[in-house]
Amino acid sequence: MLEENRAEFEKAGILKWWQAGYKGQGMKIAVLEIYEPWNDPLTADTKYFTYRTPPNDEDDTSGHANSVAKVIHEVAPEAHIDIWCSYEGTKYIEKHLDEYDVINCSFTGGSQLGHAENFPPIFCAAGNKGGKSKVGYPAMYNHTLAIGAYENARELTANYSQGGKGLDCVAFTDIYVPTRTGKPLKFNGTSCASPFAAAMTLLWLQKAGRKNWQEVREFIRENCIDVMEPGYDEYSAYGLFVLPDPATVKGNNDMKDMKYDMKIELTIGSKTAYVDNKEVQLLRAPEERDGTTLVPIRFVAENLGCDVAYEPKTRKITILKKR
Repeated sequence: MLEENRAEFEKAGILKWWQAGYKGQGMKIAVLEIYEPWNDPLTADTKYFTYRTPPNDEDDTSGHANSVAKVIHEVAPEAHIDIWCSYEGTKYIEKHLDEYDVINCSFTGGSQLGHAENFPPIFCAAGNKGGKSKVGYPAMYNHTLAIGAYENARELTANYSQGGKGLDCVAFTDIYVPTRTGKPLKFNGTSCASPFAAAMTLLWLQKAGRKNWQEVREFIRENCIDVMEPGYDEYSAYGLFVLPDPATVKGNNDMKDMKYDMKIELTIGSKTAYVDNKEVQLLRAPEERDGTTLVPIRFVAENLGCDVAYEPKTRKITILKKR
């Protein structure tokens, strides 16, 4: 971490996660860029990358794609970062949905993300046309997370940050990134805020396990600090996104040490389930649809000792548990 970023990192709760051992180890993020024409990803795991914007400028070490990836590297220094052209990256991710934990899109305008509901959580820059301008696309899609910019020095949402319906939160901007000259570069805009929030989320996912976009959105809303009006407002949404104390977050492996009376295991796409390690056949396999996991509720409820009733006329399902 560059010393220039310490105030933002402390306020965002990042340093506590580092102290707890979470720096993005084993996590992978895709950075989608709209203008670059390459067909293969550029690995950006280190402090400096070979890619330059524009490609013919040999001295440029601070192109947009580089700066976005460097923000992620500052927050989650041990995460794997791939930079993709938006079009090629989207096509690749469609065929490899389990490869990335998070996606970042620091651009506004046309994209191929309108039907990406089953993608890993997609963080998008809200746009820099001013607070009275509504969030642009792809941030405006329901299944993407729209991130506005917050200036720590002014303790205000940046006046250029787009807001209104669709905005999920604001995150820190004006983050310094390293350059080959040794003089840190201050990167700003919602193009900075989006990867900052995405990288923060990587630290949480490293402990909490893989989540869909609905779960990530709920987590962000539960961990925002009001910066304007109490509750939701159109310029800062639910407020400034900060990480909770890692000690309060349930870990991905916590269930291994949990004492329980019954264990039910189901696998998406499989009709074979296990109840207390005994194999049971289902009539229908669990499935994922539009980012939501669907399970056979009668099977689960009855194995937990509940009675299930279905009324065909009203299509009402009632689950009763005896005391």
